Amino acid sequence: MVCHAGRVDRDAHPDYAALAKATRERRLTLGLSINAAAKAAHMSPITWSRVEAGKHVRELTYAAVERVLGWNSDSAAAVLAGGQPTLASTEGPVREQSDGDERAPEPSPRQRFPDDPVLQHLWDTPDPTLTDEQRMAIVQLYLAVKRTADRPSLDSASHAHVRTIRSAM
Repeated sequence: MVCHAGRVDRDAHPDYAALAKATRERRLTLGLSINAAAKAAHMSPITWSRVEAGKHVRELTYAAVERVLGWNSDSAAAVLAGGQPTLASTEGPVREQSDGDERAPEPSPRQRFPDDPVLQHLWDTPDPTLTDEQRMAIVQLYLAVKRTADRPSLDSASHAHVRTIRSAM
């Protein structure tokens, strides 16, 4: 109905509500917040929330959700088609513990600025509520402040010259 080699058939009637419910239940079982799950999937919390709200997202997003939730690939398509998700093997990103405790994968570090440790440190700010856009704004703010600080300052003679020109106008 929906599943074609892991792709979503938009002509079929996918059950986005079922996928939303399954995604939320699994995330809560893993003890993940939306922000933590989104970070592990390398997506924004807004995108993760769209999945849990039953909205259609890109197929790559479903693959990332499957990875974070420890589902086999094509689990999202199976749920959209009326089936159930299946857990990945223990070699997947989420390992089943013998006592039933499941742990989420650690997000892999994203090297945005490998040649500049200061910029990378700013990017890696450990606040899970920050989106990539907010992190980039922090980096850009730092760069703007640095550019301003690197400019040669006007000496007092230059300031006097500027005042003279302004008063002449």
